[in-house]
Amino acid sequence: MLNPNDILENKYKILKNVGGGGMAEIYEAEHIRLKRKHYIVKEFDPSKVIDSTDRELQRDAFTREATILSQLKRHQNIMGVNDYIIVNQFQDNIYYLVLEKIEGNNLEKYVRNVLGRPLNPDEIIKYTLDIVGALKYLHSIKPDPVVHRDIKPRNIIITPDGDAVLIDFGIAREYIGKTTRVAWGTPFYAPPEQALGRAVPKSDIYALGATMIYTLGNQEPTDMDLPNQFLKNLRINRPDIPEDLIDIINVSVDSDVNKRFTSQELYEALKDLQNKLQNPQLVQNIQQSA
Repeated sequence: MLNPNDILENKYKILKNVGGGGMAEIYEAEHIRLKRKHYIVKEFDPSKVIDSTDRELQRDAFTREATILSQLKRHQNIMGVNDYIIVNQFQDNIYYLVLEKIEGNNLEKYVRNVLGRPLNPDEIIKYTLDIVGALKYLHSIKPDPVVHRDIKPRNIIITPDGDAVLIDFGIAREYIGKTTRVAWGTPFYAPPEQALGRAVPKSDIYALGATMIYTLGNQEPTDMDLPNQFLKNLRINRPDIPEDLIDIINVSVDSDVNKRFTSQELYEALKDLQNKLQNPQLVQNIQQSA
């Protein structure tokens, strides 16, 4: 475990511990030569995991996140990686992932604490388009698309500039063939096929649709809730939500993976709706001339 003022790899000065639990400790750090440049440092110490099977699973998840992020091109809606450091200590290695520091709040905190209200339709569409833009890139990577597998409000940061950024690739996988072979995810947000270890690119669309549903109601779903049923209940209390947006969300969270949007299709559907809401007179003119 690192302490304030510790120097990592002769590059990064640890400023403070900003969280932890699960498989990693999280620190804020600054570059010792570029003082204004701050980073998030994730630390994984295998010696703290008692069960050997669990230890290897967590080691695999941590190193996979580093590998995937390091291979991605810079994308404005994906947290970038700056460094990956392995320090030999005693009989095992300690792993450090140095990530760019994204200012802002995760979507859950943003809705609950910053706004104190559900998102309005324009906000939902804007933030979802940002994340779908990231998914379009991830799902188009050749030869093996990347499936995030844990999209949820806590893994989306809303920046002070109003952009949405996707974080936490700890359980992401390259999609090879018909299965990613590991069934991790978060209840409510993880689709049925993922529970069976068959996550595919459209599994991320389901999770993003469930995330949209969360932002509609500012209400935390239980593990037993299903997105489509949750959406039906919310519609009663949100008459301001356009039917077209409800339809888009319904398709996104269809239990049949074959009926869901691809990331490109979802992006186009949301873009069309955004243009429609921003230019109602233009839509009316087109309809009258048809």
